[in-house]
Amino acid sequence: MFDHTQRAFFRLNGYLVAGGVIPPALIDRIQAAARCDISQRVRPYRLVGGSVARLDQLWDRGPLYREVIEHPLLLDCVEDLVGPNIEYLTRRHNHLTLNGPQHSVTGRGGSGLHRDSLQWSRPIVTALVYLDDSTAETGATQLIPGSHSLLPYLGMPSDGGGGIHLAECQEYQGYAEQALTCEVQRGGVLLFNSLLFHSAGVNRTSSDRMSITLGYRSVDELQPTPQGYAHLVRGEAVYRGNDADTNRHAWRGDVFPDLDSSESV
Repeated sequence: MFDHTQRAFFRLNGYLVAGGVIPPALIDRIQAAARCDISQRVRPYRLVGGSVARLDQLWDRGPLYREVIEHPLLLDCVEDLVGPNIEYLTRRHNHLTLNGPQHSVTGRGGSGLHRDSLQWSRPIVTALVYLDDSTAETGATQLIPGSHSLLPYLGMPSDGGGGIHLAECQEYQGYAEQALTCEVQRGGVLLFNSLLFHSAGVNRTSSDRMSITLGYRSVDELQPTPQGYAHLVRGEAVYRGNDADTNRHAWRGDVFPDLDSSESV
């Protein structure tokens, strides 16, 4: 999906846009199912102004939502960024959102700009899948390019969330003025480093804008994932901890002929 220049852009700026990833027919089916869940208030969900604005735990809502989560073109994009062994997270994102008229709190003032992770040693790739056109008028995502490379840890959020808001980082308040509006057409995906400061924009139209927020990461080769926290969606659940290296003595003499077998590598 991405060439080496696009991957370099992602590392430098923290985000990439891929158009035409999710086909229109699948989007139609997802939107119909979501509207049904919203009208019937199928839990778990979140309210804004008394109306359902978010459906949580998409993975557990059934195979239809997983068609998006595991869509081959989407996973191709993620693989280009994190490698062939990919986990989908159920404890971060994993929801569908209605960005309703005037619902979102954001803007150049930075009150909505936030990170999805606290520190660099466990970042994820956030994937925003747009089920409607995301424009400046409908509250397109705002982001600060390169902000993932600010200090790796900026403190704990006061609201107890998993990331931190830019408004809580006094030293970096000026960066809010550097936020760009990222417009993406229906079926497109915005992928970004979870440390990138970003926010939904204000929807100034009379209609909702629907999107899906997903989180992916590479398989951790040093620590198996606890059951239920993530699902392997591509590749293998590789483990390469030293305690599992049963073949070390078989090959190390060939690679390091002068190395005593009792020494530790």
